[in-house]
Amino acid sequence: MHIRTAYRTDAEALAHLIDIAREGIPSYLWRRLTEPDETALEVGAKRIEEDDSFFSYRRIRLAENGHRIIGLVASFHQPASRPQTWLDEFATAVRPLAELERETADSWYISALATDEEFRGQGVGTALLNCAEEVARQMRVARSTLIVADGNPEAFEFACRRGYQEEAWQRAVGFDGTLHGGRWVLMSKQL
Repeated sequence: MHIRTAYRTDAEALAHLIDIAREGIPSYLWRRLTEPDETALEVGAKRIEEDDSFFSYRRIRLAENGHRIIGLVASFHQPASRPQTWLDEFATAVRPLAELERETADSWYISALATDEEFRGQGVGTALLNCAEEVARQMRVARSTLIVADGNPEAFEFACRRGYQEEAWQRAVGFDGTLHGGRWVLMSKQL
């Protein structure tokens, strides 16, 4: 396994993994932006190719097995503050997640972490998380945050085993394509 920074040309493969990491919400949002004869994942790939989008390739480190992308971590230093009006742009299903993201201020925010199903349990997620945390330390950011669905016990337990602790939560709002119910949980770890 090899970890490297993502390139624009990786966008198509990354769209699928981001959708897994964010519990289907990206596909839900990307479907709203599709043109005729365009899929949600194609819209997602275009967004990833942008330099300044939330899931820009510039924020992603990926794991490869040979030339196959098997996992990703998207992370960045979250600004200390954001204007209150930014929440108005979010759909109802995303609003609870966005509310929690506001509490990630001045942290190294891990906005997506996913491993291809075939490679789970082989240390890929741990290696990617360690990579993101090391970047945070190099940037002198003292706190790392992530948000996980407690309806996804494997992901929730993964974060707990790596020292992340529950900080806040919001009730999840269902949408067309909901993978899990329950709560979105903001978790943090001192680095």
